[in-house]
Amino acid sequence: MMATLKIRLGQDTATRLEREAQQRGMDVPTYVRLLLGDEDHGEDQSRNPDPDQAVVRQPPPLAADLSLLDSPEAVAAAIRGRGPGKSPVQEATADLAELLRTGGVDPGISSEEWDRRWVAYEAQQKALDLADTEKTLHEIQQLLAAEDRDR
Repeated sequence: MMATLKIRLGQDTATRLEREAQQRGMDVPTYVRLLLGDEDHGEDQSRNPDPDQAVVRQPPPLAADLSLLDSPEAVAAAIRGRGPGKSPVQEATADLAELLRTGGVDPGISSEEWDRRWVAYEAQQKALDLADTEKTLHEIQQLLAAEDRDR
C-alpha cells in the first residue's frame, strides 16, 4: 500500500535536495523516499543499461556537513538513509529543550545507582592510571638498567 505525503519546503531546501538527488543519479522523489527510509524506492532510477550486469544500490553517503540540513528531523532522515549501522537512530520521546528548561531530564536510573556507577567508573579509571604508571616506571627502570650494563 502506498501513501501520499505532501510537504512544503523552502526554496533553499528544495534546491539542495535537487542538487543532492542529481549527484546520486536519482530523481527528487526517489531521493526523498530514500532519506525517509522508505523500503519501496519506486522505479529504480539507477538501472544499469546492460542487462547482464547486476545493479547494486548503494545508499547515498551522509553529507560531511550536517549543518546543511534544516532540522533535527532532516538530520535523522539523512542518517536513516545510510541504512543499518552501528549507530541506530532512536526517536525522541520528549522535547529536549523543555526538559532542559525544567530540569526534568531523567537519566533512567536513581541518583543512588548513578552514584554507585560513578564510583565504580572512577575506581576503574584509577586502576588503569595506576597500571599505566607502573608500566612506565618498569620501562624506565629497564632502560636505566640497560644503560648501567652498557657502561
